[in-house]
Amino acid sequence: MRQAVTSVLCALAVVASVVEACDVSLTDFGAHGNGIDYDDEALTAALAKCSNGGIITFPSGKYLLSPFELKSNMELRLEKGSVLLATTDWSRWPVVPPLPSYPDVRARKTSYICSLIFNTVYNLI
Repeated sequence: MRQAVTSVLCALAVVASVVEACDVSLTDFGAHGNGIDYDDEALTAALAKCSNGGIITFPSGKYLLSPFELKSNMELRLEKGSVLLATTDWSRWPVVPPLPSYPDVRARKTSYICSLIFNTVYNLI
């Protein structure tokens, strides 16, 4: 039992060190935060910088974004007054296949538009 607890604590320490490895602000990458100009390039750069996990902070502002994938061990922090605005340009929304767990065969043959923030790995988000 003691060995199992020690193993779990060590695993948590490793995860914590990975998550804290990268701590950036979206404005460090040129985000406008004005709700008019797209902030996709800044977010893409921040996600790449923290590709092994970390924290991306959105300072106060309105961030116009296309859908994006949040990778494992990443955390988004929205400061007071920050708003994420999803684009209304449907051409920027990726079409994704349905989940295999959909019970209706017709539903499984239909593609869907993903959410603003999505993940395909399902691990430590």
